[in-house]
Amino acid sequence: MGKYDLGIVLDRPEATFVPGERITGRVEVDVHEDCQCKGLWVDCVWKASGGGIGDAGKVGQQNLFAGLWRAGQEARYPFEFIAPPGPLSYDGKRFVIHWHLSASALVSLINPVIEERFHLVAGEPPEESRRGQARLAPQPYRHAVKVEGTGGGGLTTVLSVAALLLGVPAFFLGLQDVLPWFVPVRIPFPLPRLMPFGVLPILTLVAGIFLTSLGWRGVRRNIRPAVAGTKLGPVEVELSSDVARPGHTITCALRFQPRAQVDLTEATARLVATEHTRVETGSGDDTRYQNEQEVVSEIPTTLSRERSIAPGEGVLLHARLNLPASAPYSFVGNYNKLLWTVGLELKLRGWPDWTFHMPLVVRP
Repeated sequence: MGKYDLGIVLDRPEATFVPGERITGRVEVDVHEDCQCKGLWVDCVWKASGGGIGDAGKVGQQNLFAGLWRAGQEARYPFEFIAPPGPLSYDGKRFVIHWHLSASALVSLINPVIEERFHLVAGEPPEESRRGQARLAPQPYRHAVKVEGTGGGGLTTVLSVAALLLGVPAFFLGLQDVLPWFVPVRIPFPLPRLMPFGVLPILTLVAGIFLTSLGWRGVRRNIRPAVAGTKLGPVEVELSSDVARPGHTITCALRFQPRAQVDLTEATARLVATEHTRVETGSGDDTRYQNEQEVVSEIPTTLSRERSIAPGEGVLLHARLNLPASAPYSFVGNYNKLLWTVGLELKLRGWPDWTFHMPLVVRP
């Protein structure tokens, strides 16, 4: 038995609060030996933890007492916090977000820390909790979000195409420079020397490094829409809002005029929520970090069924995207994230599909 025992008691037994409410309770101290307390602290803390590296934050701290404790003393110290706007409690697949109050007393070199968990959920605080407090201001909506999806354009796409178009030929054309260094054979047929000695192998190396870092999925994600865009031309996408609430609806519109005949087999819009975590493996010099992700919610909506579109024909596709009432809220930590996206896909017969992704923030 130590010199004292600590305990946290919340005034609300169910320990569930909404942003803006008062979180009240007390820290109970049972003293067994005379001791000098240099400080009794209570903190309001959140943590995001799971199989990867955790995130944490402290939103409040109070010093409840400093002074002498006497043996046999039973002291009670009240505290009060205002429940913060977030992050809200979350029970996911790869990580969870939980809140707790922690209390510790500075008495000796080693001091125990106790915790009491509570839940922070969406909702409006009752009037008596808001009285005398500034109301939490909601974040503004941003309407009529328009983007131009040209089919995977951009620097990454250009580099991906260049790496494939230049890297592969450079590899074969550079054989006549590099192969004799390792294998004492002569190439039976002459290869054109388009560049000075050593330049082609360097291009091959650079292209290989870029393609390896991007990954096969990254190459497909950038090149396939670019190829599709050669038929579709510029594609304009419009969302009624890039911020939404669970249970609400946003509208999506997609416009384009194909440059050539297009056989559209299906057009879909998907609301997708994905958990992202950063995982540490190994130890010491062998420590490695990798990002892992898992889809936790996917809601498809059909924009169009199979149809043929003539060159120059104006196409307008639109749909209503409904977020379920149980949709998890967006969360962005240093190592754990829950991100929503609106994914658009046009499936073309005999041609690479066109895809485009836009971020969506889901909040209370």
